[in-house]
Amino acid sequence: MTEGTVHPERPGQLSRFIAGIAEHDRAEGNPAKPSKAARTRVHVNAAFVRRAYRKKAVVAWSGIHIPAPIFHALDIVLFPPESMSAMLAPYRMAQIALERAEEGFYSRDICSFVRGALGAAEEAFYPTPDFFIGTTCFCDSAMKMLYNLSRKYGKNHFYIDIPAVYDTREDAVAYVADQLKALVAALEKRFGRRMDLDRLREAIRRSNLTREYALKCRELRRGIPAVILGREAMDYLSAEGWGSEGMVVMYKALYEELRDRTRRNVAAVENERCRILWTSMRPYYSDDIFDYLEKKLGAVVVLDLVNFVVEKMDPSTPYESLARSLLDSAQYPRTGILKQLEADISSHHIDGVVLYAHWRCEKANNFAYAFAQIAERKGVPFLALDGDCVDGRDYAQEQIRTRIDAFMEVIEHRRREREQREGKGAGERFLPTPQPLCRSAEKRERGVLQARWLTRWLKKLRIGT
Repeated sequence: MTEGTVHPERPGQLSRFIAGIAEHDRAEGNPAKPSKAARTRVHVNAAFVRRAYRKKAVVAWSGIHIPAPIFHALDIVLFPPESMSAMLAPYRMAQIALERAEEGFYSRDICSFVRGALGAAEEAFYPTPDFFIGTTCFCDSAMKMLYNLSRKYGKNHFYIDIPAVYDTREDAVAYVADQLKALVAALEKRFGRRMDLDRLREAIRRSNLTREYALKCRELRRGIPAVILGREAMDYLSAEGWGSEGMVVMYKALYEELRDRTRRNVAAVENERCRILWTSMRPYYSDDIFDYLEKKLGAVVVLDLVNFVVEKMDPSTPYESLARSLLDSAQYPRTGILKQLEADISSHHIDGVVLYAHWRCEKANNFAYAFAQIAERKGVPFLALDGDCVDGRDYAQEQIRTRIDAFMEVIEHRRREREQREGKGAGERFLPTPQPLCRSAEKRERGVLQARWLTRWLKKLRIGT
């Protein structure tokens, strides 16, 4: 492929994508008016979809932990099929994609994020890729999926080796930085584009700015009572990745929303009973767990470890800074997340820790024992819920709720013991009369919200050549 190659099939693929969302929108009806930050998030993601389906766009199907600023600087659209599985999970098209993958003899023992991406590719829901890019960081299944799809489409598959173990960090940084430079040279030759280091440095600055807003959001979520529901806060991610303008706009909007709610003493729920730290991904096809936890039981998820915040990078040494960031991403699942969990339990006044153990994800589930040990050492209960994040066919609502009820009983028992030991009265730690969110805000549903706004904005977009 060269710079001028056109993909005439992409508008048709976009039509299939929109039709799947619009079908859900008609079935669910119109939701209540979302918040300004939620509207901004949907607008950002809609603009991303617009760019990805343009006929002349250079689109890279990518993994999660990649040096995104490089691709933003080269004006290459990153399209993560694995993450898109989560976005489509509330819609019927996700079920179609999963079933199509199984018809192609992809076992249900494979991660549903991967199966969803494979099935969506077969159904032509996603824009035709120009190449594939991944790293060896964290998810083995995603790496194999990208290679498999590169064979299907007959496109180049690039990958970056991120060592998890090395002699010295300086050697590891040099090793990864050399790979990044080689990748840029290959992309320049392949697509006839030249890397502008000023654009690369600007993308790194945007990544740093996004990081600042993300850390401010984490700080505001320390407040009592919580000012945002956990299920809402966990969805503030952009498929474009760090370093994009969309991520800056989205996190700035979220920060301003939380700051405004904090100033007005707005509470996410009317009677906050306890505070939960969520350590993993969540079921994206349904909000049932969060509605039961937060709205019915008053157990607000005040923090999660899903929205990984990258370290600050130095724009003056872009390749080396990106290499350090990738090395940190590789180390985070090994040691960083454990240190983060222990610190957050204290800083955010956590009463209980929950791990949603996504089936078929051996790396995420390996943390269960370590998380339980840390929670016990900090004196808070730990709950591991088994389930799937994308495939809702085996979701057992009553079993999940029974386990949550038992978990809440343990939290209440531990709290009474702590209050007796410290001589505090029941509920003393919380603000006396928190102001609840308006009735319409409490009724928002994630899937319906995205369906309406994404459909509205996508229908306004013209896919240019």
